[in-house]
Amino acid sequence: MKSLTKSDLRVLRVPVIISATLIVLAAGLAGVAYYRLAQFDALEAASKRDTRLARAARAGLEAQRAQGHGYAQRYASLVQSGAVGRFAKTVEIDRFEAAAVQAVGQVTRYTLGGRAPVAGIEGIDRLRHLNLFSHRLEFDAEPLHEERFLALWRRVGDSVGGLSAIEGCELRRPTESVTAGASKPSDSGIANGSTAAPRMRAKCRLVWYLFAPPEADPSAAPVVGVGLPGGRS
Repeated sequence: MKSLTKSDLRVLRVPVIISATLIVLAAGLAGVAYYRLAQFDALEAASKRDTRLARAARAGLEAQRAQGHGYAQRYASLVQSGAVGRFAKTVEIDRFEAAAVQAVGQVTRYTLGGRAPVAGIEGIDRLRHLNLFSHRLEFDAEPLHEERFLALWRRVGDSVGGLSAIEGCELRRPTESVTAGASKPSDSGIANGSTAAPRMRAKCRLVWYLFAPPEADPSAAPVVGVGLPGGRS
């Protein structure tokens, strides 16, 4: 077997060096490629995370826009109904009296109180620019019977405006005895026995709610003891 001479080794050194250099370059290129790939994966993950965050933020903004639109519509309806700002006392009293007059003497007296703050409602402490107030009107009525009372209740509730409701009534049934032979009271309030039929007595509370600034309201003075035409005060 022929042994390698020094000249042969010198000849082989160049390819070996070249091969080693190529291996080192390949390893370096592989390391750079791996680093670049890791950077790309990180950027892709960050991009996906940012996309998810952007979509969540957009969904939140769209929900807030829809909520704001709903609030704007509700606020506009409150303003249109007269539930924001000053209490239209004259208008509402006229509406109540018109409904009472249609009841033909059943409503005998009413009292309108001043503006009072409303408390004890969940979320009311979050109001910033407007406070919630109430105006209470108490009225006495003497309906002939339950059906006429319910008709009066509906007539008054449908006639007044704003955020309003009849929040309660105290009823007392008649205790007087009707003349013998008398039948059910007629709409004129006179029984068939020509004796005035006893009437029910009702004391009801009608309340308007109003969103208004907290400063003093000139309409807060109460109107006391108003009798109605045809009624008995």
